Parts: sequence; structure tokens; C-alpha cells
Amino acid sequence: MEDQQVNYGRDFRPFGNVLTNQFLGQSLTQAEGLLGTLSGNPAQFIGTFFAAGQVEGGRFTLDNSALSIFGQFDFEITDRLTLTLGGNYTMDEKVGTTDYQTFGTFSNLDLVVLGNRAIVAQGTPGAIAQGLCANVPTACAGNVATQAEIAAFQMAQPALFGQIAAGAQAQVQAFANANDQNPAVNPLLAAQSLQNFPRFVNIPNAIEQNETDDEEFSYTVRLAYDINPDLNVYASYATGFKASSFSLSRDSRPTAANLAAVRAANPTFNNLTSGSRFAAPETSEVIEFGLKGNWGKYSANLTGFRQDIDNFQSNVFTGQGFILANAGKQRTYGVEFESTANPIDPLTVSLAATWLDPSYVSFPLSSVGDLSGLTPAGIPEWTVIIGGQWSQPLGNGDTLIARSTYTYESESEIVDGLPGFLDDTLPDGGRAQALAASAQFTRQVDELSASLTYVFEDAGFEFSVWGRNLLDDRYFLSLFDSPAQPGSISAYPNQPRTYGATAKVRF
Repeated sequence: MEDQQVNYGRDFRPFGNVLTNQFLGQSLTQAEGLLGTLSGNPAQFIGTFFAAGQVEGGRFTLDNSALSIFGQFDFEITDRLTLTLGGNYTMDEKVGTTDYQTFGTFSNLDLVVLGNRAIVAQGTPGAIAQGLCANVPTACAGNVATQAEIAAFQMAQPALFGQIAAGAQAQVQAFANANDQNPAVNPLLAAQSLQNFPRFVNIPNAIEQNETDDEEFSYTVRLAYDINPDLNVYASYATGFKASSFSLSRDSRPTAANLAAVRAANPTFNNLTSGSRFAAPETSEVIEFGLKGNWGKYSANLTGFRQDIDNFQSNVFTGQGFILANAGKQRTYGVEFESTANPIDPLTVSLAATWLDPSYVSFPLSSVGDLSGLTPAGIPEWTVIIGGQWSQPLGNGDTLIARSTYTYESESEIVDGLPGFLDDTLPDGGRAQALAASAQFTRQVDELSASLTYVFEDAGFEFSVWGRNLLDDRYFLSLFDSPAQPGSISAYPNQPRTYGATAKVRF
């Protein structure tokens, strides 16, 4: 269970004033008056937009019951050849609920409906002026009637004027209905990004269930052969399973397939958009070949594999919540090498290197559109870890240990696009723009850490001094759209160079 609450501070309203000037060309007070007028009462919103206090809150619960039965058996076919068979039967049940409410006045406004009214209010006078001249040319001197000509004709022929005005308003209303979701026509849509905490229909509801019931049998088949006492070769095939997942956050949204039905069942909910409620189970299969060698003070392992994940569960951080989605298939080819050496008794060195070639074989419904055929972000092609430890016994039974580790990750993109850069007015929905926005930010890791530890063996006490990221390598851990600031990008950086000390006591 999780209780969640967000409050606006006293400085958010002045910040909102800057944003409404930017997106609506009006101060916050002017915007409150305008939207109040369009809602039927010019004063009803004065002082309420982005006011200090609670803006959203809710409780999210998840009950999970799982049962797993597993076993593994080794069969020695010959003295050197071993067959391993393993199986795992899993049952998984989840029940998720949301009880979310949003209290922010501005977040609960329907800017499509209010924008429709604004289009009608702005367009009707001009349409009447044009309609009057078109229907009664003698009533106006030019192509568009002046206010004086309109007033005079209305007084002289009120019935005919009423017909002309009604026709003009119907024409404008039809135009507004066809264009109220077009940012080029509806002036209020630019402010939708300021609706930080829009409402959603909680689950369970009449359309969407809140329960999942999954079961799957996964297995492993492995054949290993001892070439000699020091060297082993093996091949394996394994399947895997991950149960369904719920999206329990303020970004929990009906799927695109359910959106129309959810809207119809809940017509009073403004700003209800599609997103993610849950992700279906993912399954995987891995084919692996490898060599393992151990020569006393030296050991080495080399592995090559291919991993396919069907219905890969993708979880994208948006800055305010998470978008959960299933990729059709993610495939990764890889090679791993690891080794250790103990050339002299106090010294142990290690090396691990990984090469990966991942791709989305199919991902048509990601948070930024179709990613099929592209390389997943956050997975470096090369990862290399080099480590060393010198463990020096001291004459009194204590030990002095020096350790150091260097980690390298080759350059990779941080995220698979930024949903905030999507744009329905573009031919591709802004997919290329969303991908380009994130592509300019990449991550490469070059981190060196070291520590020196004194172990007081008899006292059961040890003391360490350490330094992490000694090269002060700086990069971003994650990237996301800045809340309430369209076109802006935020990121979480890694930890800078850090020094410290640690003491441990064994009882």
C-alpha cells in the first residue's frame, strides 16, 4: 500500500504566472477571469489556480500471491558428460486498486471544451458581420458590417437579424467542433501542459478489472562436457517468465483500446487520456554456449548467448509518474568474459568484459511511438570491469586490505525518446522529434573507486577509508520531460567524487 500526496508551495503561483504569460499571453489573474467567464462565472476561479495547498493525493494498493514449485536434476551420462534438467511452475495473482483524487482547480478544467467556447465567442461577431452583408447587401456599406450597421439592422428587423445571427453562430460552432483539438485554432490547448495532475478513472471500474491471474512453466536444459579436469564446455537452453505488472501511480491510465468505453462510462471526467494500467506477462528464452576453465590460481569463463524477451515490460519515467507498456519482442546477442588471477598470495586481480547487441524486434506501442528495429536505450555495447585486491597479513594477526575497481561503459543513449515532445499536428505524431530530443543526451561511464581496510581480527572490528568515482566522471542516470515546462528536459546526475569512512563490528 502506498499513500501519495503532493502540495503546491507558496512560490508555485508566481511560477504559474510566468507560465500562463508564456503559453496564454495573459497573467494568471487574467487567465482565471477568462476561463471563469467561459465557465459561466467570471469570478469563480480568481485566486485558485496553482494556489498553495494540496493539489493531489491518493492511495494505491497491491496484493500479490505467488506459488512456485521448482526442481533441478543432474544426470551423468558418462564420466565427462552431464545433462541438467530443471523446471519451475509459477502461479501469480495480483489485485491492484487506486483511489486517486486531484484537487487542483486548473488541472480539472477541460481546455478542449472551454477552448471551443472561446472559438465561438471570438468568431461569432465577425461571422454575423459577414453574414449580414452577404444576406442583406443594402444593410452595410462594405463586405463586413460595422457595429453601427449591425445595431441599426437589429433594431429595424429583429426577426431577420435573429435568423442571420443564428446561422452565423451555427457556422462558427461547426468550425469550433471540428477544430477545438487543433492547437493552431484552440488558443487554450497550449496550457494543457500546465495541468500537472489530471484526473483518471480509478480501478476497478465498470470497464477495467483490477485482477490478474498468471501461470507458466519454465525450464532449463543444459549439457556440459569436461574436456579435461581443468576445462569444461557447455550449451544450454532456458525459458523464463515474469508475471503481469500494474501501474499504480498518478500516471495510471486506461489503455488506448479501452479509452472510448471508459470515457463513455465516465462522461464527467475531464482530460482523460490513454496510457498504461498494467503490462501483460513477459516470457523469455536464452540460448547459451560457454567455456569454463580453472587452473588453480587462474580461472576464466567465456560465454556467448542470444536472449529473446516476448512482451518485454517497459517502464518509462515521465517526471511525474511512469508509463508501463509491453514491447512485442526485445532481442539481445551477447558475449561475456570473466577471469581472476592470483599470481602471488597477497594479490588477486579480476577482469570482466561484456559485449551486447540489443534491439527491439517489435515495439509498435511505446510511449513515443513505434521503436521497432531500434536499439534500446540504457544498454551499453561494451562494459569492462577491472579490479584488484591486495590482502596483506600483519604479524599480529590483523590484515590490511587495499582494493580498487575501474568500471567502463561505452557511450549509449539514456532513454528511448521523450514523450513530452510528441506533437499530434506532425505527420508522424512527433515521433522523430521525441527521439531526437533524447538522442542528444548520451552516457559514458569511466569510474574508479578504491578503499583501504584495516581488519582487527581478534576484536572483530574493521575500519575502512574509501573514495568513489575518483575521476569525478559526470553523467546522467536518467532523463525525463520537465513537469509543467514543455520543451524542457530534466535529468538525475550520478554521484560526484565522494570520500568517506566506514566502521564495522562483528558480534
